[in-house]
Amino acid sequence: AKMWFHQNPFYIKISRQEQEVHIVNQYHILVWNLLATHQAAVGDESDCNFYDEGGDVGTELKLYQNYEDTRPMLANSDFSHILHFSTPARSTALYEAKISLEKLEIELDTKLIFVRDYTWCPWTKKERVLAEAERHPEDPYWFQKNYMCMWVVYGGAVFNTTDFYDIRQVSPELRQAYEDIEPTHGGVDWNGEATKHFLGLMAFTDQYVFCKDEIKFLDFKTLKDWHDLVSLELEADDPFSNQFADDALEYGIRGIYQGWDNEMKMERIRQLKKRIIILDQVKCPVLYKNLQEAAYDKSKRLPTLLKRSDQHGLDWLMHAMHIFDGRMYYRGYTKEYRVPVAVNPFKK
Repeated sequence: AKMWFHQNPFYIKISRQEQEVHIVNQYHILVWNLLATHQAAVGDESDCNFYDEGGDVGTELKLYQNYEDTRPMLANSDFSHILHFSTPARSTALYEAKISLEKLEIELDTKLIFVRDYTWCPWTKKERVLAEAERHPEDPYWFQKNYMCMWVVYGGAVFNTTDFYDIRQVSPELRQAYEDIEPTHGGVDWNGEATKHFLGLMAFTDQYVFCKDEIKFLDFKTLKDWHDLVSLELEADDPFSNQFADDALEYGIRGIYQGWDNEMKMERIRQLKKRIIILDQVKCPVLYKNLQEAAYDKSKRLPTLLKRSDQHGLDWLMHAMHIFDGRMYYRGYTKEYRVPVAVNPFKK
């Protein structure tokens, strides 16, 4: 960092003891904080925060919490900046910053994100880059994430970028179809008071899945408003979910009370991937994020969806699909609730 700052003609000094860099500005001296510890980060303001995260700093790690805690300490100046130095990967602080900018692009109707891969770097050649990639046979994503600026998913992405689209990315005709169609299916993911429960509403055809809305709720009245309008499936058959599923059943919520196993999950994933998912990332932000981050579990021999604690959007979507196997769409049942099986009327 010191060598980098020495190239700046307006640089004055680096104070290692105070972890500060002083640079002359037209109006005042800026302080760039080179913070290394959590205690220092949350105890001092700075005009510019650098985050050197590496390629494996996921949102579940302690360093991510440090990042979240230091963001508010950015000084309210004309030169406030947050700079990330990281390898592109989903489920990282850098990726979340990208998602925030994408939302801002929509709000401001402008372009804020620009990709510059290794071909923009005159000091390196493709042959050398490929030779370096050959040195990392254990990491199939090494070339894509280090040189192609691709947002890789460790373990392998469940959904490719061609499997789902925001409505702003599709043709006017498809967008109109999305606007016109009414939801026919719903899925419920239980979470509790802190995160709130999720009700997702969608409709699907042989070609498309139209995700219409993502509703957070605590009052079962929300489900009462929809259980007669859509075919509703609710998460059940595990100790955490059953406490809410039992309450919903006593409240009179009609629907499918369905448990999970890996075979059922992967069949629903397969059915989703047979279609193109269309959604509005403003209305379904958690689902949009989950589709981008969904990964296979590297520790399993068979294809298995990696379990994440923030997968509420994908969970409601899988419930909303109402699919048991490749032969029929269904209204399923559990041992406790014995809701009768019925073929989905939308199936040809």
